[in-house]
Amino acid sequence: MLMPFNALVAGIRLAAMAVMLPPLTATAIETPIQTPSSDVPLVSQGVSLEDDSPLESVPWQLSRWNGNPLNSELPAIDLELNRDTVNGSGGCNTYFGNLSHYQGQHLRFGAIASSRRACEPVVMQRETQYLQALAGVHKYRIDPDGNLGLAYHSDSETGTLEFTQINDTQ
Repeated sequence: MLMPFNALVAGIRLAAMAVMLPPLTATAIETPIQTPSSDVPLVSQGVSLEDDSPLESVPWQLSRWNGNPLNSELPAIDLELNRDTVNGSGGCNTYFGNLSHYQGQHLRFGAIASSRRACEPVVMQRETQYLQALAGVHKYRIDPDGNLGLAYHSDSETGTLEFTQINDTQ
């Protein structure tokens, strides 16, 4: 018996949302990201931003990576934190996860999952590297200009992701 087309599409969408993000390897489609907190499920663990947190419900766009401006010809990467969740766009796919630790200037994310659209290889590679960096975030800062800096450490590098606030007029 054939499955109705709408049911098939809905099943594919649900399956795509449940897949963990791959590391940047030749087997990138098969393997989930390995992080110290990868055993944290995609539900709240009781960790949340304070009501007056400068991070709460502010949309951010990645502007610099390790001090270098991003290639403006590639799609934008953005991030938003809401109470106990993180979500955004990696330039191709949307991603979502939860906060696993937030205290003072320390910030860590739990497991991060993503949709699985295919894009140009350069966009996909940058997105995978970004999500691996995001999984390794351990500290944040807000600079005097109001920009967000996230310090990270991954298996391949240590660095910073610098974000500017997205204004409604952009």
